[in-house]
Amino acid sequence: MLSLQEISDQLQIQQNLWDYANAVDMKDFDLLDQVFLPDAEIFYGDQWFNREQAKQWLRESLHAEQIGGYYHLR
Repeated sequence: MLSLQEISDQLQIQQNLWDYANAVDMKDFDLLDQVFLPDAEIFYGDQWFNREQAKQWLRESLHAEQIGGYYHLR
């Protein structure tokens, strides 16, 4: 049986996944400040980024002309 802490941890992980998907789908990349710690190292494609670099990369990669719509929230 899971402890209360383990249940809480699992719920927080699920919430973080939801928050990440929502931020990307809504293209509100500043919401990622609530998902990633300031010193996070984030891997996209074949590159490592800090949090601010990752947000900038997403802004450039997912601009409206290239990709529209929602993908995680269906």
